[in-house]
Amino acid sequence: MANSEVRLIYGRNPVMECLKADSERIEKVWVLDQMDKTGRLLVAELRKAGLKPLTASRQELGNLVKTAEHQGFVAQAKEIPTASLNRLYREKTKGLKVLILPQIQDPGNLGALLRTADQLGMDLVIVGSKGSASIQLASVAKSSAGAVEHVRIVETSRPEKMLDELVEKDFELIGLETEGTHGPLFAHPRNPEKNVALILGSEGFGLPEAVSSRLHGIYQLPQEGKVNSLNVSAAGVCAMLWLGGHTGGRA
Repeated sequence: MANSEVRLIYGRNPVMECLKADSERIEKVWVLDQMDKTGRLLVAELRKAGLKPLTASRQELGNLVKTAEHQGFVAQAKEIPTASLNRLYREKTKGLKVLILPQIQDPGNLGALLRTADQLGMDLVIVGSKGSASIQLASVAKSSAGAVEHVRIVETSRPEKMLDELVEKDFELIGLETEGTHGPLFAHPRNPEKNVALILGSEGFGLPEAVSSRLHGIYQLPQEGKVNSLNVSAAGVCAMLWLGGHTGGRA
């Protein structure tokens, strides 16, 4: 049906969100030959957008994406387009909220972080392209519930250089680590007019030295449990709530 070089996405939410973001992003779509009512509604939306779904068996769909979690939908889609920091800054110069993920290796974590970034109104997400999960992966689209199609994303091999650009645009660079040396994140004052970039380290390795050396501060989240840290996607939820002004400001 397709080769390994094309971008495939699977699942009802990812396919629907791709359709909503830009119907022309979907080049081809396969659907289960027998569909429930909800599935038929999505098929109708695909046809309304001018697409002609091809029917396939459950096994054929599973073979295409190497998983049984396709929910009866697989699409061949164009790559996620790269956003522009300069264009964003021309549109809005104050109160910008940027999430930076230099080296998130697990597609599930990356997808969950993108889903949270979409829900909590991040203006831009910068993702490292070396030693990181790719934003083009089908598993990232699935774990993000399709949010990857909507979030403005810059993928870069030199996230530290992006930090230099952000400083030039008057951003405060805030890192998050288990042993943050600048104290609790929630105690750090949040000015809604200030441009802030939030930087999360990789699973198990924290922030790269080239990144941490450029930050204005590295903070931590409250820890009252028996394990030594939160999963990076859970920590990201807490930090983005702070960045969006959704916390009470307590340590």
